This record gives sequence, C-alpha cells and structure tokens, in this order.
Amino acid sequence: MFLKRLTVLKGSETIRDITFKKGLNLVVDETSRKNTDSGNDVGKTTFLRVVDYCLGSDGKSIYTDQESKRPNQKILDFLHSNVTFKLSLGVEQKDHLIERKFGDYSKIDGQELSGRDFLNVIGRNFLHLNGAKPSSREVFKKFLRIESNQMNNTLRFLHPNTTDEVYESVYLYLFGFTDFNLLERKISSIRKKKKIETQLTAMKSHSPDALRQMLIVINDDISNLTEKVNNFEIQDSLSDEVQRLDDIQASIRKVSLELSKAKVKVRLHSETLENLEKTSANIDIGKIEALYKQANAFVPNLQKSFKDLVSYHNSMIDNKISFVKKSLRAASKNAEEQEEKLGSLTSQESIILSELAKTGALSDLQKIQNELNELYEQKGQKEGVLETIDDLNLEKEEIEKSLSEITEKLEEFSEELDKRLGQFNIIFSDYSNSLYGEKYVLSADQVKKKHTDVYQFKIDNVKGNVGAGKKKAQVSAFDLAYLKFLENMRAQSVRFTLHDRLEDVHSNQLRTLFNISEDIDGQYIVAVLKDKVRELDTNFLDRCTILSLSQTDRFFKLD
Repeated sequence: MFLKRLTVLKGSETIRDITFKKGLNLVVDETSRKNTDSGNDVGKTTFLRVVDYCLGSDGKSIYTDQESKRPNQKILDFLHSNVTFKLSLGVEQKDHLIERKFGDYSKIDGQELSGRDFLNVIGRNFLHLNGAKPSSREVFKKFLRIESNQMNNTLRFLHPNTTDEVYESVYLYLFGFTDFNLLERKISSIRKKKKIETQLTAMKSHSPDALRQMLIVINDDISNLTEKVNNFEIQDSLSDEVQRLDDIQASIRKVSLELSKAKVKVRLHSETLENLEKTSANIDIGKIEALYKQANAFVPNLQKSFKDLVSYHNSMIDNKISFVKKSLRAASKNAEEQEEKLGSLTSQESIILSELAKTGALSDLQKIQNELNELYEQKGQKEGVLETIDDLNLEKEEIEKSLSEITEKLEEFSEELDKRLGQFNIIFSDYSNSLYGEKYVLSADQVKKKHTDVYQFKIDNVKGNVGAGKKKAQVSAFDLAYLKFLENMRAQSVRFTLHDRLEDVHSNQLRTLFNISEDIDGQYIVAVLKDKVRELDTNFLDRCTILSLSQTDRFFKLD
C-alpha cells in the first residue's frame, strides 16, 4: 500500500493538493529558529495527523493543543465548515479513495461508512486484517509515528498501558503470522482468565477449606435444632397443624437451597454464553482473499488451511454455544420451577402460621424455627459460594488448557519467525551501522508471564543505552529496515512510514537516513525544520519536498 495523493477541500475550494512519491517525501517548515516567530504552529505535524485521520484516527489531535489538551476553537470551527479530506491510496495495483469529514462522514471508494464499519473496511481491505486483534489502529501506529513517545520508543509505540499480549499480536502480524483468530482468542482468553481471577479473589473472604469447616458447624447446629423441634411438646389438638408446618418449612428450606444453586448456575451460564458469542468468528472468506494473495509469499496453500481452521474454530465455538444454551435453558427452567414451588409453600406456611398464632402457644417453637431458617440460609449461601468457586476454577482450567494449546500453535510459527527476523536483521544491522557504527538486532523470546507465555520483542546493541538523537535515528533505521524487508519479501503491505520530531538527529545521520530511503521501494515521509536540512543539496531538497509551510502559509491557510 502506497500513499498517492492528499487533498483538502473547503466546499469546492482546494486548500491543499499534495502528491506523494516513492522514496523520501519531505514536509518542510520554512521558519528559521533564529526567527522570533515559532514554527511549531505552521502545520507540519497537522499534515501528518490529517493522513492519520484519513486512515482511521478520531482526528482529535488535529485540533487539540498537545500541551494544554484543550481544543483550538478556530481550527475546530474550520474543520466543521464543510472541510473534506481525500486520501488516494495504491493497494495491490489498484487505486482507492478515502474521504472523511468531521461529523461521522466517511467514504471508501464512494461507499459511505460509519464508525466501526469504516475501521473494519480499512483493516480488511488495506491491512488484510480479519480479527479484532491486532486492530487497524494498533498496526498503523507502527507506520505513523507522530507523537513524541512514538519517536522515542522503537518498539513500544502504542499507549503506555498497552499489554505485552497486544504487542505480541502486532509484531506477529508484522512478520507474517496470519492466524488472527488465534491471536484474538489468546487475548480474549487472557482477559477472561483475569476476570475469573478477580471474581475468585473477591469471593475468597474465606477460603474454600474455611467454608467447608463452617458448613460442618452449621450442619451440626441444624441437626441439634431439628432435634429440638422434633422433641417440642405441644397440645395434642395442635400436633397435626404443627407437623404440617414443620413439613412445609422443611420443604421451603430445601427448595430455597435448590433455588439459590439454580440462580448461580443461570448467572454463570449467561456470562459464559455472552463471552462465547463475542468470541465467535463469523468470517466471510471471500472478503479476505486479498490477504492470502499477499501471504502466499510466506506460506504456500494458506487459503485452504485457513478455511479449514476457520471452519474448525467456528464449529467448536458453535458446539460450545449450543451446549451452554442447553444448560442455560435447563438451569432457567429449574429456577422457574423452584420459584413457583417456593411461592406455593410460603403461601401455605403463612396460612398455618396465622392460624397457630391465634392460640399463642407456639412462640418458643417459632423462635427455634426462625433460627433454623437462618441456619439454612447461611448454609445455602456458603454452598452457593463453594459451587461458584468450583465452577470458576473449572472454567479457569479450561481457559488455561486453551492458552496452552494456543502457545503450542504459536510455537509452530517460531522457526519461520526466526527466519524472517534474520532477514530483517541483516537489513536493520546494516542501516544502524551506517548511522552510528552500532549494529542493532531485533529478537523475540517467549517469556513466561502470570497468565501465559508471550512473545516479547526487544532490540539489542553492543554499547548499551543510546541518547535521544541516536534513539530517533534508531527508530528511523528500524522503520526503514522494515520497509526494505517488505520489499524483499514482495509483500503487499504498508509501504510507507511517517515521522515527526527529528530535530535531535544530527544532520549527518539525517543525510544517511534520507539516502537510505531513496534506495527503498517505499515511502519515507518526514516533517522537518528547514534549518535541519539546509546543508543538504538544494536540488535534492527540491526534488524530495512535497510540501513547504511557513508562518504566512500554514497548512490550513488560517491566520
């Protein structure tokens, strides 16, 4: 995928019309640092953010001040004044057009799409993604490094709270792993496991062993009180009614216990069904054929194996959903029946108690019955908690088994991953060596985490930590090496990278980066101050500059 053209329109008036080229694309801020006017607001970063907006960002960064985090009202008003952004892309030898306006107006090749649908089509048609993980936004962050943290962190370019599992899915995608359902299942399973562990922690105010010991004591108390009830002396004329009451209350306790257990099962089955339905992957194979044209460079006969995998995966999910639905129906029916029984029994109990209360002879017996009812309530509650803990532990074991199977399948890709990392590192180490005489390499190790094993990607070099300028040059070398890697693999993937904030990089290293980019069948799009590139050849600058901005010619042409 290559960028071809960006047009900014206000109504029918063209504000900007920018054509991209292969190799180096410079967006130059003409403002001199010696000038008293700052060049920070001319719009070179805005240009990059507009490209990002066309590729699916929410666009807030275009009008939000990065220091105060407040909206720039003038820009916000401008964006809502019938401004249209059009980005033309070349994807697999076909041209596509993305159009966006603020106010939830988005089109791809003339088809109007909203919110999530727009992102799904971007991911499916342009990045060949078919799962929730990695998302199109997570992938694009690798290619559009606009914020300072992205230029200072070669590998950790997403939000600071992003988990290792999400980074694993992104990097496995970048190096050719195509079973997105497996990656999505892994992240989903880890989230479920964390949720179960949170539930278990919340329920363990007492340990299961302590609950069992409490039940021993409660059952003993129930036995003693039951014996007292059986030995209670009452008038012969009332014995039949008291016996009826005793039988009814015994039934109430039994039914209440069953109802409590049934409700717990209904809740657990409902939560399980909800999670399974979210997991179900209803994939239209036809829509992702483009993915396998690209991926055939990596794995032969992939389309057939993928169809088989999707069919097998969906069959398993469907079978499990069917089983859980059947269990849920049975538990719900049981709960309804117990509710109905309990209602009938309590009505009978009320009538008898009302009649017996008139005699005034059963106050002591009633106290014992009340204590007995409280004990049965405690028993039902603790047994319900124990059953819930057992069910959660069983579900946790199933998830851990699934995670173990997923890890094994990922390990099957490890040999191919090592091979591709080797091909990438030949390029990466060469580029980094040409910049600073240091050879960097990217590696991937499976690290045992609390919930499962996770691939962690890291960069090693001989001399340890590097300064800010070197770090940004490392980022550039890494991204350019990846573009060259894709070129060598003949992969139909993202073949551009956008960078900002290269002011700390020495001009000699900038020159090297620019020369490298000109030798790649890709696009290196850089926003830079004119002072940083004054020493470069004028003809070279003119040829590579796609946009010049200044205090008198800002990106949106606003005063």
